[in-house]
This record gives sequence, structure tokens and C-alpha cells, in this order.
Amino acid sequence: MKTIQYVQKVEEILRKDYDHEIPDKPRSAEFNRVIKAMLKDMFPECTIIPTKGAWCSASGFIVDPSDGKCAFYSFQDYRYGDWKQRILIRTAKNEKDYTGGPNRYADLTQDINDLYLGIMRLWHRGLM
Repeated sequence: MKTIQYVQKVEEILRKDYDHEIPDKPRSAEFNRVIKAMLKDMFPECTIIPTKGAWCSASGFIVDPSDGKCAFYSFQDYRYGDWKQRILIRTAKNEKDYTGGPNRYADLTQDINDLYLGIMRLWHRGLM
């Protein structure tokens, strides 16, 4: 799938009426699953490690096994704004480094490839 198709899939998930006692529980799980699949398509050679217990948001690490470069990503809580804007990205030493390098942001509403390009810039500018 292309990134735009993943974005559309997430929008569909967020509009869906879940017949569940706590509707955000299945919605969060689907949101995280689609975000992970989108990142895996963007970075097929990398390992995507989502953080456990993300509620109404998605975050984790993208690790390139060929050189050990690692980036942290965080999609904001979808209940409080547009999840496609202000996607936090930063370098990380490893998949346990939640403080990492300087904060940078990607915005899929401006450029559908902004997240991919932002992470590639982090890795190739030597900001590790």
C-alpha cells in the first residue's frame, strides 16, 4: 500500500463505530497496527518496535539493522487534533532511548512523504 492508502485506512478506523464498552480500546489497537504497517512499508529493511500500551496514539522505534541507526516516532493522541500533524521524530541510541536527539516534526497533511523524508534526514545528517 502507498502511504496515502494507510492514511485513508486510519481515517476510516477513526470514523468507525465500535460496539464496545470502551470504544477506544479496539480503535487504539487498530490505529497502532496500521501505523506499524505503514512504517514497515516506508522502511522495509528496518525493524519497527512499537511501544507497549499506547492509548489513542502510536509511538515506538524504527531500527535499521544494517548500521544500527535508530529513530523514535510518536503520533499524537488522535482524540485531540489531527493525528497526521506534528508527528514527533528524533534520533535514538537504541530502542530504550526515549529522550534521544532534538525534536523534529513531520506533517503528513503538507507532504505525504514528510515522515519518511524527515527520518532519512535525521539518519543521513549524522544527528545520531
